[in-house]
Amino acid sequence: MSRHRYLSTEISTDVQVAELSQFGMLPVVLYTWAIPHADDWGRMTGDARQFKWLVCPSLDVTVADVDQALNQIASVGLWERYEVDGKAYIAFPQQRWYKHQSYIPKVKREDASGSQFPAPPNTAQPEGHEESGRVLPQITADHRRSPQNPSSPSPSLTSSPSLSVTPSLTPIPSSGKVISKEREREPSAQKGEPLARRRTLSHSSKTPPEEPPKPAHPPNPLWDVLCEVFYQPTTKNERNNFGAIVRELKEIGATPDDVRARIAEHKRRKPGWDMTPNALVNHWSEFAPGNGAGSVTDSNGNGVPHVDWRIREQARQEAELAARARRIEERAKVEAELARGQAPE
Repeated sequence: MSRHRYLSTEISTDVQVAELSQFGMLPVVLYTWAIPHADDWGRMTGDARQFKWLVCPSLDVTVADVDQALNQIASVGLWERYEVDGKAYIAFPQQRWYKHQSYIPKVKREDASGSQFPAPPNTAQPEGHEESGRVLPQITADHRRSPQNPSSPSPSLTSSPSLSVTPSLTPIPSSGKVISKEREREPSAQKGEPLARRRTLSHSSKTPPEEPPKPAHPPNPLWDVLCEVFYQPTTKNERNNFGAIVRELKEIGATPDDVRARIAEHKRRKPGWDMTPNALVNHWSEFAPGNGAGSVTDSNGNGVPHVDWRIREQARQEAELAARARRIEERAKVEAELARGQAPE
């Protein structure tokens, strides 16, 4: 017997487990707690007294309550309760058991000689009918209709339309899954073929609607001239930057000829220097041909002489050299007067 088993989340939406809850919470708890106590072949004791001592020794329930709950679990097909040589046993449906306990090797599944519990009387079961074998006499139709504890009735599933099995859904006892009637009505589909594939085949004859042609972008001369004089933007950031530049140029009424003229003026004034799209709008007024060669505009829009930075640097250096020469000359004059013994003026 293993100390742990796999418990799938499918148990929360299982149709048979939901049907079991009509008898109260005790059968649901016992069914869930019994899973790790079954051996690798899904078998365990079915005697109510031994089951209580093994699975739920701390629950405040009687052996009769446990015996009734075991029969109720078998009545919905979640396991089979049977007798061999006068002793009661429980066996989980093989297909359902090995679906979730998938770690058990196939060789061990086929060789049940290691199980200390005998197999059910009818081990060969038709697909989808796990409630075969010799069922104990206690399992009758009365158990399916009688609640677990009449003094404290629990909400009934059959009285709730939302939890009952509707005609549009078909429960599968072996796995608890639900298959839509729409899937059962799919024509000429092979067994095991995905539903999406069947629908594709059934509707393949229909011609898909033609997509309307995408509207052409309106002409944008400023965008085109930027691509002509600079580059074709490819990334999202480059396109956004070009879009912002185009909006600025439109606000001042610029034309493609104005862009080309400023590019030419920049090349004339600063040969060997490259202008960027951002520098074009940042120095738009500076390189306006209307301001004259070598001039720019001030904050009031008036033309002022433009001096290249290299000329300013050269003038600064020359002024610094002249000042240094004057200081040297004055110092030499003072030293000469001191040498003659005369106080400097």
